[in-house]
Amino acid sequence: MAFWKNLIKNNGQLPSYDLASFFDVNQFLYSLVQNRSRLETISASMIRNEFEVLDYYEHTEPVNMALEQYVTYVHGLWLEGADWDIESKLLVDSNKNERFFRFPAIRI
Repeated sequence: MAFWKNLIKNNGQLPSYDLASFFDVNQFLYSLVQNRSRLETISASMIRNEFEVLDYYEHTEPVNMALEQYVTYVHGLWLEGADWDIESKLLVDSNKNERFFRFPAIRI
């Protein structure tokens, strides 16, 4: 519930969206394509999302809309049975006795 209150408070612009808060993540990702399609008045089929795994776990700074008009940050993913090496940006075997590992934030 805190997520939705924060979303309303910030007029729909959050520094980072928690993917676990969405029932259908694919629809959220497609809404990013639709939004850009409407702003640029081009077909949604001509747009695709590009992803970059970041070196931190949650983006907390406000997005500068002048510089990053079409950028969205997401967090809240977990890996099962593997870990993510932030320095090399590679999937690695888990060396710990844990089953789940937090995945870094993603820039879309």
